[in-house]
Amino acid sequence: MKKKLKVLIGTPSYDGKLDIYYIDSLLNTIAQSEQNGVEVYPLFMCYDSLVQRARNDLFKAAYDSQMDMLIFIDGDVGWDVKNFFKLVKSDKDLIGGSYRKKSDNEELYVVKALDQDNSNLNLNIDKDGLLEVAGLGCGFMKISRNAIESLWNTSKKYTSEKGDLISEDIYMCKKWRNLGNKVYLDTHITCTHTGTKTFTGDIHAWLHRFIAQKTTTTTPTVQQDLSSYFKNSPTNNDDDFKVLV
Repeated sequence: MKKKLKVLIGTPSYDGKLDIYYIDSLLNTIAQSEQNGVEVYPLFMCYDSLVQRARNDLFKAAYDSQMDMLIFIDGDVGWDVKNFFKLVKSDKDLIGGSYRKKSDNEELYVVKALDQDNSNLNLNIDKDGLLEVAGLGCGFMKISRNAIESLWNTSKKYTSEKGDLISEDIYMCKKWRNLGNKVYLDTHITCTHTGTKTFTGDIHAWLHRFIAQKTTTTTPTVQQDLSSYFKNSPTNNDDDFKVLV
């Protein structure tokens, strides 16, 4: 009998609450895990005021318990079950879907485009809908055992040298890329994102609209906002997050 994959679903929850869309998706995922050859182990890290420390503890749990992979899913995200198992079966070490930012003002997604020189964005989506990116939000992200061990073995103890509140998800992606690897967004996966209301979207369609706008001679009305969102951040110490405990 083929050995089942052990998958840790790691969810930080600042206030100990989980959205109903998350609960519904999780229950359906667990129900279908047997037929997909997967053992699902949900783990919740609650009441920690620093989400990066909570993610760090979840990462350590996946490492210590010899999980085959860690899938970070935020407690305000809802997902299609088939997309969960799509990530599980992907041959990419670090890959995820996206979700809309909680804003009615503009449609934006939690993804940082790959941009080597702050002028030419990589928007080359392959035939499978994959886009190589500089970083993703950890709200729906798979990290393989290979990536878990590689990041673990190259990381210092978790510290914030200046005591700043520092970003954890984009920096983890940065560390993985610095090891010579790649980060992928599956543009066919868009989750729901719940705040005061539930935000839905379609990142694949959104990216194609943006690509089409960039090929026109007319400056898109949202180009400035999109450019500043996609471009590399100025060099500073704000992303000096050490991924592991």
